[in-house]
Amino acid sequence: MKQNWNTTFYTIVIAFVLGGASGVLGTAWTSSYLSDYAVQLTELTAPLRLTQERPRNFPSSYKDAVDRLVESSLPSIVEIYQGQPGPLGYLQAPIQTGIVLTTDGWIAMYSEPTQSHTLIGAEVAVNGKLYPIVENVYDANTQMLFVKVEANDLPV
Repeated sequence: MKQNWNTTFYTIVIAFVLGGASGVLGTAWTSSYLSDYAVQLTELTAPLRLTQERPRNFPSSYKDAVDRLVESSLPSIVEIYQGQPGPLGYLQAPIQTGIVLTTDGWIAMYSEPTQSHTLIGAEVAVNGKLYPIVENVYDANTQMLFVKVEANDLPV
């Protein structure tokens, strides 16, 4: 059986034409079928606008990370003073330091088991404002003293 080159050439040309036509037809059907998906996909991959939250910058060094930590956590550090302030404020050193746990006034501090666990009557200085302590609870397992002040919107 002797093959003719013309038959082979025509077979190859027909295969290319049918393959190309099926590719175009498949693309057209897929595009029309997935047009809604393509629109939604372009909306999801749109660039960030001014009203959207931008990605946060990561610290470039250890010092930068420590500076950011101090800047974000320093407002929640408090000092506890005993007694009455003078005309220039408290001149003595604070008797205790603590950290704000909740925005409604709960503060935690470490307390030795031998120390007094009653701070009612003392005042807490938070961002330059003084708040009287109205309640305190001591947890012997963790040696933490939790105090409550009448305040709202404290920095946590």
